[in-house]
Amino acid sequence: MSPRKYTLGVREAGVEETRRRILEAARAMIVETGFHRASMADVARRADVTRATIYNHFGSKIGLLEAVMTTALVSAGLECIIPLLALPDAREAFEASTRESTRMWAAESELFRKVIGLAAVDPEAHEVVEKRDAERKSAMAMLARRLDEQGYLRPGVSHDDAEAVLVLLTSFPTFDSLYTEGKRSPDEVSRLLIDLAGTVLVR
Repeated sequence: MSPRKYTLGVREAGVEETRRRILEAARAMIVETGFHRASMADVARRADVTRATIYNHFGSKIGLLEAVMTTALVSAGLECIIPLLALPDAREAFEASTRESTRMWAAESELFRKVIGLAAVDPEAHEVVEKRDAERKSAMAMLARRLDEQGYLRPGVSHDDAEAVLVLLTSFPTFDSLYTEGKRSPDEVSRLLIDLAGTVLVR
């Protein structure tokens, strides 16, 4: 390995380590105090970097929030859900992805609860949450169409009705109500959601 390549490798590793520290500091502060109360200076102190370093990595406070959310979703298992939604049998796809989704929500429930709560009062945070949620809604629209095409929907249930119900059943607020307030395990929540879908939508 040439000295230049080694130097570049060390530098890249240092950049990634700095980014990781910033994300961990921001995540911790969101959970502990809420994102609106955490200043960039607070995050910088906790990550042991300068504010300029945070701006260089993420551009803005909202850019940092978006990166925290993306990192949390990936580490909690988002990438495991995508292939499940593509299973050939639409009902199996719904059930398997629902089981995995509840585990994902549970893995970062404190963080998601804080950010979604902030989105209710902060337009920029709302934009971050809506951008991510649009992907889930699109996946549910496609799943509702497949359930319809494969003859799984109950008589009288339209594609639009199925889409609306799937979006509701797979949302974090629905999960959190059953998980936190209902004191159920992730597996218990997924069983209940699948049973509800079977009662309302799928035969």
